[in-house]
Formats: sequence, C-alpha cells, structure tokens
Amino acid sequence: MNLESSPTNPSIKYRDTKRPDEEKFKSALHQAPWNTAFVFEDNDNIVDSWEQIFISILDQYCPWREKRIKRANQSPWMTKPVLKQLQTRDHLLKVARRSDNNDDWKKYRTDRNEAVLFYGQLSVNSTQPL
Repeated sequence: MNLESSPTNPSIKYRDTKRPDEEKFKSALHQAPWNTAFVFEDNDNIVDSWEQIFISILDQYCPWREKRIKRANQSPWMTKPVLKQLQTRDHLLKVARRSDNNDDWKKYRTDRNEAVLFYGQLSVNSTQPL
C-alpha cells in the first residue's frame, strides 16, 4: 500500500482484492506462459520476466484502486477505540439497512447514541486546556 499525499487531496493506492473471481484467477495463472521466463540465462532477467507475467495477471483480476483520505492527520482524541466504535456503528447501520429488521435498527440506534456520547465527550475534553 502506497501512501501518497498532496496538499489538496491525500490518497492511498491499493489493490482491490474484495471481489476477485478466484477460479478465473487460478485458471489464468495456470495458463500463463511461465516457460517463457526461463529462456534467459541471467537470473535477474528470469525473475523480471516472471514478475511481468504475474503482475499482468494480477492487474487483470486485482486492479489498482485509489482512495481519497479524508484527513491525513487525525485529531489526537481519534484513538483506536474511538475508530473501532465508529466502525461498529457503521457496520450496524449497514446490517439494519439490508435487513430492514426492527431489532437491527434498535441495535444500530443504541450503538449510535453511545458513539455520539463517547465521541462528544472526547472532543470536548480535547479542546479544554491541560
């Protein structure tokens, strides 16, 4: 994962591995012309050729994506527990929207209210002088 930052739009570049077709990927690897890498005498050329074949297949099934980062530098109170709580809240919202079940919505609202209280206390405490 590469972390690139510019003054206006910091972003990360990563390979999208969420939805690869595993069987087609395996088939492409199996059908790749690996023997062409071994026509070279020099080990560096063999490795370079092998890498080019592999990367071309990888680019086809796990392409590069770029994602904008909202904030390159997080606030000091935005700790791992806070991020975990926000992630849990977001996951519960996703589940509730998909299922449209009253129990799921209740879980989401409870967790959302806890997250808001926790988040509010931390942000207020971080603005107070020490």
